[in-house]
Amino acid sequence: MNEPEPAVWRMNQHPQSQGDAWKSLRERLEREWLPAWVADRRWFQAKSRHPDRVQWVDGARLATGGPGDHLWMVARIWSGEVPVGQYQIPLAMIPERSRDVEPAAIVARTSLHGQSVWIVDALAMPELPRWLVGLIESGSGFATERGAFTGEPTAAFPGLASGPLEPVRLSRAEQSHSNIIFGDGLLLKVFRGLADGINPDVELTRALTERTSFRNMPALAGAIGYAHSDDSSPGFAHAAMLQQFVPSRGQGWEWMRERLVEWLDADRAGEAARFEAILGETLDDVAILARRTAELHRALASIRDDPEFEPIAFGPEDWIGTSEAIRRQAASTRRSAVASGATVAYPILDRVEQWLSGQEHAINPARLGERQRIHGDLHLGQTLRTDHDYIFLDFEGEPTRPVEERRRKQSPLRDVAGMLRSFDYVAFAAAASARSRHVGREPRLGQLAREWSANAEAKFLEVYSAHDPTPGGLGEDRRALLDRLLVEKALYELDYELNNRPDWADLPLGGLTRLLER
Repeated sequence: MNEPEPAVWRMNQHPQSQGDAWKSLRERLEREWLPAWVADRRWFQAKSRHPDRVQWVDGARLATGGPGDHLWMVARIWSGEVPVGQYQIPLAMIPERSRDVEPAAIVARTSLHGQSVWIVDALAMPELPRWLVGLIESGSGFATERGAFTGEPTAAFPGLASGPLEPVRLSRAEQSHSNIIFGDGLLLKVFRGLADGINPDVELTRALTERTSFRNMPALAGAIGYAHSDDSSPGFAHAAMLQQFVPSRGQGWEWMRERLVEWLDADRAGEAARFEAILGETLDDVAILARRTAELHRALASIRDDPEFEPIAFGPEDWIGTSEAIRRQAASTRRSAVASGATVAYPILDRVEQWLSGQEHAINPARLGERQRIHGDLHLGQTLRTDHDYIFLDFEGEPTRPVEERRRKQSPLRDVAGMLRSFDYVAFAAAASARSRHVGREPRLGQLAREWSANAEAKFLEVYSAHDPTPGGLGEDRRALLDRLLVEKALYELDYELNNRPDWADLPLGGLTRLLER
């Protein structure tokens, strides 16, 4: 179609310099269209708080060379008088029905100068992601009212970008970021939440790509940084990263859940041989994950000429800190339970302090190993299942925590705890998925889920310990540390689900209950 382009964002550079047309449009974007659209996005991290204003903070009109009008918006989102995060929202304005657009990408339908137009998520328009990759390749950028976005390639860029980079498609799988895939070669990850600080996903992936032989993660091709200043001080955040695209059979979580559903169905059908075969296959996968986790930790610990990576001894204050961390997380989870009306969580949260008091026994910190850089949010959802292996993704850490906290050196057992909790999660999620075909067998489903979770935990710890370089392996003291990290992780999961997926809260609530009872 050759309809004329909308012109409301036509300007020298900055939307704030636009006249009445922009002001009117901005008011509806901030107060009406964007709050409704943002509330349904997976990357919006405060689901327990309804967004009612999306405030323009910074941005620019982009000269991408493509059709339509593109705007890069940095926005502060408010729920009442409470700010609930700062996000990047690239927008495009196009004539209505001039493009095939996923319904979820349409922010608003309106009219301008008598023309019907759509305002859409610009990342769903191939020209913007292509243009962003060009910024990374050339090391160029664009200015905003308060700063600038600048691309930076790594030495790996030429090799990673040498294959076909078409078609360009926005992945439907949303997390705390949006993924755009270029052919079978590259993946552009745009961080929706914009928090100041070096993003550990960029930092760790760069270190693994350039300084180690570990290859069970997508290599880094480049990144986009956002340098800005406000009334108080300058700041920096990573806005996006460009990685190798790794073809796979799917996300590790979905792969494992589907296999466990088949396993449960085999039990119902009395197919003993198939039941045992699937059990063996899933535990073989657990062993692969354990070995790759240990190899990841060894690779990160091998970088000893950089103070940001060099491991340090676990000290007495670090052990004390695990108690404080559990109490802080329990308090945060309780606030979320109160805000969401999840009274069912109150009794188990009341038991956390009692459990913690029972764990106060003599520990020798020298036997707890070292603190080092780790993945920080390791679970099945952060993996890809290839034909015969697993790839680790998303090294940014737990997305609701501050960047400086996510970059701290921690016990590698924190990653172990994350994966063990994921096994428990997936077992009970599979049981929930199978329930409609197992009417009257709910107790058996629960029993099998508990047994598989226990077997997976034992297999993972056996294999991880065999490849763990820590002297003494997983002795009594380190096991006590792991128990604390498991409880803290389950509390974090419950906090996250109450804020983002309340219907899932039963999974971590059940897991936390079992941890406190064992």
